[in-house]
Amino acid sequence: MNESKENLVLINAFYTNSIILNDFLEYLNDHFNLYFIDLPGFISNVPALSEVSLESYCAYVENEVNKLNLDHFIMGGISFGFLIANRISLNGNCKGIVAITPYLNAESLNLHPFRKKCYSIFVNMADSFKHTERLWNARTTRKLAYWYSSYPRDRVDVILDEMDPKTFFKTGKLILNGNEEFMVQNLPYVLIANPEDTTIKYEYLLKTFQDNVSNLLICNTNIEHFPQTICKEYFAERFSLSQIKEIKSFLNNI
Repeated sequence: MNESKENLVLINAFYTNSIILNDFLEYLNDHFNLYFIDLPGFISNVPALSEVSLESYCAYVENEVNKLNLDHFIMGGISFGFLIANRISLNGNCKGIVAITPYLNAESLNLHPFRKKCYSIFVNMADSFKHTERLWNARTTRKLAYWYSSYPRDRVDVILDEMDPKTFFKTGKLILNGNEEFMVQNLPYVLIANPEDTTIKYEYLLKTFQDNVSNLLICNTNIEHFPQTICKEYFAERFSLSQIKEIKSFLNNI
């Protein structure tokens, strides 16, 4: 650990993990002591929860954060990961919360009602299917995923090979049906958001944070919600060193 760096604890977004986000994590690790928490069931070396729920995710993450035993840290969450980061009990050692293109609830999703309905029908059917794992691992499913997804094939392979299928569909249901009220902790917040985000409503985020958070820094970025290209250069161009310094200064001077 580099004593001159801030400690950043970060939680992944839906169907991402430390494998998919490796280059982004390397970029952040150049500027922070990074502690990345893979959510259970999102990567094969972290077993799925026996019950997939927001409460179970929060309990898991809170326990992992406490085990780190950091004397100071910044708490961060990407998209769905923010919902969890923002709901756990944070001790007095936390300097603030960083929301990276955050998911707040189903209302914050930038989805056409018809597409959202189709997604809901699909995840509900898949979740109720008795042989979900067999369906997930079928060659036809992989071919359909290659065809439907705009991601490169190797990233689709990581998702299918690493994610627990029940976790995928049950978490999808949580996201599509989420009706959580925005929770505010007695901490400063940093909102990192893309005005052109096609997954999360930017104006909804802006209004929610500005109406509810007293100590707030807003950093606009053009990082895509689910980037096609994940490399250090991509993030360095879209999330600059000056922005990182601004965030550190803001959280250290509250």
